[in-house]
Amino acid sequence: AHNNYGILLQVLKRYEEAESHYRKALKINPKYAEACGNLGILYSDQKSYLKAIESFERASDIFKEKNMSFDYRKAEALKFSTKARISWREESWGDTRKNLEEAIKNFKACGMEEDATISNNILALVTIDEDFIESLAPRDLLDLRERIQNIYRSIIESERILKESKIHEYKIFAAKFTCIKFLYDALTFQPLNFEDLDNARKTLRDEGFTQAVQSLNVLEIFASDLYQFRSGGLENIPEEEVVTLLEKLTSMRYLDGQITAEIIQDIQKSEPWRKSQTPIQCVSFDISSKNAVKAGIVQFHFNLKNSNNSPEFPPEPEDTDLLQEQFLKYLDEAVKEELDIVCFPELSMTPDILRTIRKRDFGDLIIIGGSYYEERMNVCPIVHKNKLWRVQKIHPSKFEFTPVKEKGMVPGDRLYLFDTHAGKFIVLICEDFRNELYNVLSTVSDLDFLIVISYNPAPGRFHDIANPIPPDYPMYILQSNVAETGDDFGRSCIFGNIDNNYKNDLEKEGLRPRAIFENEVAEIRGEGMLIAEFNTAQKTVPKVTPLDFWTVKNIRVVNP
Repeated sequence: AHNNYGILLQVLKRYEEAESHYRKALKINPKYAEACGNLGILYSDQKSYLKAIESFERASDIFKEKNMSFDYRKAEALKFSTKARISWREESWGDTRKNLEEAIKNFKACGMEEDATISNNILALVTIDEDFIESLAPRDLLDLRERIQNIYRSIIESERILKESKIHEYKIFAAKFTCIKFLYDALTFQPLNFEDLDNARKTLRDEGFTQAVQSLNVLEIFASDLYQFRSGGLENIPEEEVVTLLEKLTSMRYLDGQITAEIIQDIQKSEPWRKSQTPIQCVSFDISSKNAVKAGIVQFHFNLKNSNNSPEFPPEPEDTDLLQEQFLKYLDEAVKEELDIVCFPELSMTPDILRTIRKRDFGDLIIIGGSYYEERMNVCPIVHKNKLWRVQKIHPSKFEFTPVKEKGMVPGDRLYLFDTHAGKFIVLICEDFRNELYNVLSTVSDLDFLIVISYNPAPGRFHDIANPIPPDYPMYILQSNVAETGDDFGRSCIFGNIDNNYKNDLEKEGLRPRAIFENEVAEIRGEGMLIAEFNTAQKTVPKVTPLDFWTVKNIRVVNP
């Protein structure tokens, strides 16, 4: 009954409830393979591909053990087709081809011809991808134009066939087709459609093609630089300029950005359980963004339950009643101050506090609700009116990791880009700031806020990483941390571009530390909420600053 009810809920796209009922079915009967398979399909629908593969593998093993060959083949087919989706997004062509061929073989063996056809269509897209990447190592610009023209002409027919097939992957193909056409138009000096390119970027970002999004960002720069030579044609571009243009194009998957090599080395540390780049999924509120956004960064003190002088796992706050009282006090103050966004520190949330918050009306306030543990996952709830999203921590801190299997923190599998009335923002939980920053900078080109919530005893290292970012990647970085205990913790802050004339004023008021970080706007000591108003229409300071120009203003600390 739980399994069948889960299927109904999944059809209605009530995914969390469906997952709960599949899990209840498996709790009653851990060898209920059908529930395992349905859980895999649920995760696949949500693009949680690693979880989907795990569920399909479990279902496959049980079906094989029970000699249920038809269902075993189906589970194997779904497993390999899901693996292909991951390797395709990583641009690992050989693995994608191999996984798709296995999926096709198993789909056909259990009579699922429609699914076999879909896998064949994806295989055709992979071939186009391979041809396109291969074309990006030409002898010169004329050779590049010829190669891209050939690809463009060859895929027009594929575009028609795939559109008629109405498969989900068509929109991925359409986005990539847009990119190829954009390059074709640039090389033939046709008018460039940047709006179509932005739509393609959004689709590829939503679908987890992070490397393709990086490539597209470089493609936009290449096309813009090439277009300045349109009056003379490709044949008359100076040789040294041709070399520069081709170097840009052939580095499409290797964006260096403009932050220092030392910082990149620090934030790109690989982990044995997460080798691929984390996909970024877009969540749109379908509301126009404001040009002036008010945000508050909460810093208060709370203790975690300890064992042997270190937090227990999973970490939980000690005095939850007092914590809830503090939470509600700051939320009421945020409403009073008419804030658009308020952020709380990592691990300051509990399920009871979340339930209490969701019963109350906080108007149009977006609540970045700290985080709490749920089934070994460190989860930050994002609450807006009656809607809830859960951002999962991807990279564990030292006390969250253990080499013992099935112990310690379970890493999340994606980041979320929120497109809201308060601008575009991404929330990173503590260590994710160090490990996912390069991914964010190279994938998202129009971010307003990067919000970092942490339970961090040494916040200075995060400040080191944040400081060089705003001049080259215009955005505001908001960091919310637990309040000080002695010399540890605290220092919740704002980083961004601000006019030098204002820095002295902020230092005199005690809102900005003296001469530590050039791009730190303000910092809070002790308990309270750091409030500021942000200009999201213009996040950089002009060289000649108009008298009425501002990026951040009305900065102050309140302590309700």
